[in-house]
Amino acid sequence: MPTLKFRGPVTPTGHRIELSEPLVTTVRGANWPTQTYAVTVYDGLVAVTCNMNGYSEKKHLGMAINRSQLFGQSFLNMTSFVTGTPYRFMIDEGKIPGSVDDKWQRLAPEHRYLAEICTVAKVGDRSISELYNLIVTEPNLILACDDMIRALENVFIAKVNCARVIDGLKNILSPGTNRSKQWETLRISLNLGREYIEFVMKESKHPRHGSHVSDKSEPAHEVIYRTWIIMNRFLELKKRGIEKLPEEEFPLITSR
Repeated sequence: MPTLKFRGPVTPTGHRIELSEPLVTTVRGANWPTQTYAVTVYDGLVAVTCNMNGYSEKKHLGMAINRSQLFGQSFLNMTSFVTGTPYRFMIDEGKIPGSVDDKWQRLAPEHRYLAEICTVAKVGDRSISELYNLIVTEPNLILACDDMIRALENVFIAKVNCARVIDGLKNILSPGTNRSKQWETLRISLNLGREYIEFVMKESKHPRHGSHVSDKSEPAHEVIYRTWIIMNRFLELKKRGIEKLPEEEFPLITSR
């Protein structure tokens, strides 16, 4: 049975958290292979070992990383609950079947398709500093951006976070008006079709109410993709200090 190993540092550092023996969880389902996850904690690291029948890197690597992150963080969540200290970890290294010399590889998550969306700023010039100055003056926008980035850290909360991001943007854009008018203003200002936004909001409905598993739900990456586009357009609007984006640059979007 193929074995995958993942690990990442616990923050805050300097706290002694250890497990005397691994915590083992087995996952079975009709649409995926049987998987076993063993969580250990040592030397300031959370380590998760995954054994999976019929493993295919193309089909199952993302699943293995997401679930390893979930189970590792679940142990830290219980420790946080007992101690009152908010512990976090993020997988940043792994040993994947077929890797060279069985060495640990860097697994820093990169979503290049999202980087291609961003037009409002680029790494390496003053535009990021300018964007920071734009965001930091608006507390609700600070929190919306934080929600959006945390959606990348945990696929299981991504839909709820993304819906809250968009909900927040409409409130920032036209505070104090009724919700219908707020949604209309957001769509008109950013050149977005009603269904483009509604897709994200509908996909968040079940997880928002505590039901995170649905056979009819769409993958989270489409929700994240649309949220990135909406946020980029919103920031372009704020940066330019205008009420509506020019359609020649930002044409109406009704679907992906």
